Amino acid sequence: MNGVGDYPDPLPLTIVNSFGGRFFGHLRLQKLTFLCEVESKIEKISDLYNFGCYKYGPYSEPLNREMDDLQIFGYIDIEEKNREGDEESLTIYSLTDQGREKVTRIAEQQKEIVDSIKSVLSKYMWQTEKIKNHVYEQYVNLVKNPLPLKQESQAVLKLADEYETKTFEGGSNENIIYSTIFTMIGEIYSKLSEKAETNIVEAYEDTKMSHFQHWSRYLYMTKSNHKILSSCNLRSINLSDIQNSLISVMIEAEKHGFAPTDEELRSKLPKETLEKLQDILAV
Repeated sequence: MNGVGDYPDPLPLTIVNSFGGRFFGHLRLQKLTFLCEVESKIEKISDLYNFGCYKYGPYSEPLNREMDDLQIFGYIDIEEKNREGDEESLTIYSLTDQGREKVTRIAEQQKEIVDSIKSVLSKYMWQTEKIKNHVYEQYVNLVKNPLPLKQESQAVLKLADEYETKTFEGGSNENIIYSTIFTMIGEIYSKLSEKAETNIVEAYEDTKMSHFQHWSRYLYMTKSNHKILSSCNLRSINLSDIQNSLISVMIEAEKHGFAPTDEELRSKLPKETLEKLQDILAV
């Protein structure tokens, strides 16, 4: 069993428990587990089950084995129920008494992780078809077609230019900082779209599978940051939000080798901007 700190892994048991201890649907469990991994703010559960992208979107064989293990250890019962007029059976996962006791202990011992899982689940108390369509639209399609990332890159760089213009029209020193930050994020988005195109879109199928989970999580983070950035304008801006956004993007970009170099950033920033930024930092 995978496990995070205390066995068994809290993710599938918390999902079953969040639906009253009786969860319907093998495919639905796969998609909700994937969403919890990608959208949770807890790094420990960011890549537990090594999801690939298969016929019905994200799919993890290790998750199937985990559910079998949970049944062997007596935490859940798994029932296959034939549905009238349907060739496929419906999988039902039910917590046992032992499983309920384990869920209670997990909630006490790993509160932060469980709260994060529940926060994601609260957004997706949907039927299987709606969840599947959502995952395809928000993740699978974007992994296969990184064009929206290029568009985001262009939008952020355009905003950087607006701050640049404002600065040299007599704006505050803060504007030059905003311009530099937006330029850095725009360049990261640009590199991300290029890397997605070469490593995912043009890759062999087995490479796509191994990269899908990583890219899905990173794309989710960039979209979240982009919402913060797109809400900013010259009249109302929160430097702290932008700095936090930049830091989170830069950490991941450095980790996976697509952060822009100093030389690349300098090539994107006008000489006047660099000189003014140096003056600000020297104060």
